[in-house]
Amino acid sequence: MTLEPQEDGGIPEEALDAGASGSADSWESAEKEQPRLGSRRSKRLGWAGRSRSSRAKRAEYQRPGRLRREVGGVALVVVGLVTLFASSTPYHQGIIPTLLKNLLGSLVGELGSAIVALVLMFLGTAILVGHSAFRATPVAIGLGMLFLFFLGLWQIGVPKDGLTGRVLAKEPGGLIGLLLVEGLKPLLGRTWGTVVLIAGCLCAIAQITEAPVAVIVQRLAKTIFGAAMTATHWLSARLRRRSHRLRLEQKSVPVSNGRGARKERRPFPAFNPVLSPPAVEKTLSSSPLTEAVVEEEEGSEESEEEEEEDAEIPTEEEETGLDDYTLPSLSLLSQTLSQPAEGEHEETINRMEVLEQTLSSFGIKAKVVEIERGPRVTRYEIRCPRGVRVSRISNLADDLAYSLAALDVRVEAPVPGKGVIGIEVPNTETVFVDLVEILSSEKAQSDTSTLSFALGKDITGNPCIANLAGMPHLLIAGATNSGKSVCLNSMIASFLCRTRPDELKLLLIDPKRVELSLFSDIPHLVAPVAHDVKEAAGLLRWAIREMEHRYELFADLGVRNIAGYNERAEMDDELERMWYLVIIIDELADLMMQAKGEFEASICRIAQLARATGIHLVVATQRPSVNVITGTIKANISSRIAFAVASQSDSRVILDINGAERLVGSGDMLYLPIDAAKPTRIQGAYISEADINKLVKFLKEQAQPEYSAEALRAEKTGALSEEQEEAQDELFEKALEYVLSTKYASASMLQRRMRIGYTRAARLIDMMEERGYVGPADGPRPREVLIDPSML
Repeated sequence: MTLEPQEDGGIPEEALDAGASGSADSWESAEKEQPRLGSRRSKRLGWAGRSRSSRAKRAEYQRPGRLRREVGGVALVVVGLVTLFASSTPYHQGIIPTLLKNLLGSLVGELGSAIVALVLMFLGTAILVGHSAFRATPVAIGLGMLFLFFLGLWQIGVPKDGLTGRVLAKEPGGLIGLLLVEGLKPLLGRTWGTVVLIAGCLCAIAQITEAPVAVIVQRLAKTIFGAAMTATHWLSARLRRRSHRLRLEQKSVPVSNGRGARKERRPFPAFNPVLSPPAVEKTLSSSPLTEAVVEEEEGSEESEEEEEEDAEIPTEEEETGLDDYTLPSLSLLSQTLSQPAEGEHEETINRMEVLEQTLSSFGIKAKVVEIERGPRVTRYEIRCPRGVRVSRISNLADDLAYSLAALDVRVEAPVPGKGVIGIEVPNTETVFVDLVEILSSEKAQSDTSTLSFALGKDITGNPCIANLAGMPHLLIAGATNSGKSVCLNSMIASFLCRTRPDELKLLLIDPKRVELSLFSDIPHLVAPVAHDVKEAAGLLRWAIREMEHRYELFADLGVRNIAGYNERAEMDDELERMWYLVIIIDELADLMMQAKGEFEASICRIAQLARATGIHLVVATQRPSVNVITGTIKANISSRIAFAVASQSDSRVILDINGAERLVGSGDMLYLPIDAAKPTRIQGAYISEADINKLVKFLKEQAQPEYSAEALRAEKTGALSEEQEEAQDELFEKALEYVLSTKYASASMLQRRMRIGYTRAARLIDMMEERGYVGPADGPRPREVLIDPSML
């Protein structure tokens, strides 16, 4: 082939065509006829700027085989990334990631999906870096065997047997692990099946490493034994340091406060336990060391002052006297053992027929495809033909209630996660849901979170457990006798049955004085139950200071939240674990009527910032109006529970949607967590007053309440208007000066002259009346000015 020089000095098109065709012979012939680099002819023909190596690389890259391998490698990496992120996030991210997640999750489970994703990414990366081909080597076979046996081990721990009623996406080992385990169980049983799977894993490792099984077992045993010895040495060293420190404390107990001379601990966040005086005197009088010291220094004024200080500061044993504390047994709570009414099956079938006939009479040929009977309501799931608007069925709720002779009917259109419409009809006979039934369920026993509590049962009869840590604050509203107070009692009882006083503290505010007073003097309280408005305001101010103090501690230690702080406290003896704080307000409306600005500001500040510090807020009210549940409060408290209300407007105030007006009361609720699009209907758990009294009596016998000194001080002094008055002193003096100079006291006059709002002007006039500067209101006429400027 003859190469003619190009005018632009570039590569001849024939050479490019030969390279593009992938023929090595064409390239070799072209290279033979091309002039040698650096020769006169090459310079004359314009070939000096091209090298043989660059042409070879270009030809190699343009070969179809390499291009296909690189495209395949990139595809494997992308598929692995998509699979990994799809299996690790619960959110919907598109059709293909969802399909991959569902397919792999059903086949090999969630953990298996992640392993498959990592393997795909490894294979793709290996292809891209130069490995030209992969084949079924013994190593690949061994890896496949190890993965198979691992799925079996991951699945065999599930206590449920059989293939029916299993959700593949929720099985640890997926379909593959489930089939493997269910094939081994009938033959060998669970124990020997586990032994066989472990032996299979050892054989797979031997296949991969090409080492004898005995060597592998020896190495594994050596590794496990070494890890156990390391942990044992660490624990023993930690115990030796602690025992040594305790001996030093016992040898150097100071006279002043009965504490050991140990290294000063970091202060636990704004919590200074204060015991009742009888308990303190009893403990101090029983200490032989204190008695001996008092006898030696009897008659000295200094010793008397030190003894008084001793009586105010509890000893170390009193401060953490919870070593013998035991959680209350669920046997303290009674169970009603409510049984379903006889003939409920026939009633359900009859109502299904009436429902289909009623919809047919309105021109809707719907079919009931499933029935879910719960403790309080039964949901009939219907499927409509194409072209039927969902709103048509929603608008027929009253007609359906009339045909079914029901108290009320709620239409859920559509049911989340299903292509059906749910029609919820109250049962003629109510089955009560006891709190002990929910707390003793498998779901509650497996939930170890400190802030988990029992809600009740949903329509399908499954127990519902909520976690306040994920909410992180809760708004509860409902009319009188709808179950709101029982829900609060069940929540508090759940906390008391599951947590110790050093793990969780409660701050109870009960303006009605009759609901939360049942829990007075329990050891979990951080302060006595607040009834007065000023006490409530002072406690909320203290909670804000507690939150700010905790944030300061987090900043000093470089942690982000209470979980990180407690993890650091486990490793550092100088730190004490931090307890969670749950603030429960039973009636918000009463507080908002007396000091709306004060409580709205405090609630919003706690709701905005307190989550990371372990402080959570539960607010309840029986007046779900916009004046009580303001927009600011709703914006900061995203999780809500709505009980039966009077109107649709009240339902929209709580949930932003209709539906709560169709609840039947007595614990029937709609629960809308922060991460849900639609509320869930739940029959609330019930606890009687007698059970509460038995639980409280048991807790009082276990330990005494250790109130926070600062919380007590804030509750007694109150913080309702002190800071506001200090902030308005200058404005008050100007207003008073203007009133005295004009001899005219009127809120509208101050509003115009001082350019302030009417509420602020009226508050200034009220303050003047409280201090005796002006007289009371006298209808439309201005108030009488009682003093002269010279009297100030």
